[in-house]
Amino acid sequence: MLVFSWRERSLPICLYVQRPTAGARGATTIREWRLPAFRRYLDSATTMAAAVCLGVSVLLGIALAVHDKSPGWLIPALVLGLVAYLFGRNAIGTWRARLTITTAEVVIVGLRRTRHVPLGLVERFEPWIVRSGLVGNGDPMIVLLRRGAEPVPVHVFRRGVWVWNFKKVLCSLEGEANELNLALARARAVDA
Repeated sequence: MLVFSWRERSLPICLYVQRPTAGARGATTIREWRLPAFRRYLDSATTMAAAVCLGVSVLLGIALAVHDKSPGWLIPALVLGLVAYLFGRNAIGTWRARLTITTAEVVIVGLRRTRHVPLGLVERFEPWIVRSGLVGNGDPMIVLLRRGAEPVPVHVFRRGVWVWNFKKVLCSLEGEANELNLALARARAVDA
């Protein structure tokens, strides 16, 4: 059964799939959340298009280095190649991103890595402003709070890049955080 979680006066931000299934580790899946297909296509396609443009620039730099016999063109080509690789990885990660709550663990598939957090280490889900890198205001999203470890951001519940009113966005994320905490309580009740 597919159910949409709606944001105020906007497109759905998250799609969750309700299907009790047995997981790979013998646990039952309580609920799984993913981005809607349209948003996954759009985000992945734009990021992949940027990666392809940068890849073409890399090829152009290599062609200029070979044709002009000037190795100076290889330095920008290598830098652009690294950026193109990171863009391509983010495009694939955006497509794969999901959150799964099972009776044994919480699985967070992010942009770059997958984290399996045992249910015993999970405290709760909470809306936060996650700052990545050295600059920027951060992105409002829901994070998983763990006992004795850093919080894990959940990319599926990340709100867009252009945010002006952080308080309003964090308040709108409260409903999804409460829904996640209820699913977490259900997983703990089944496990007990």
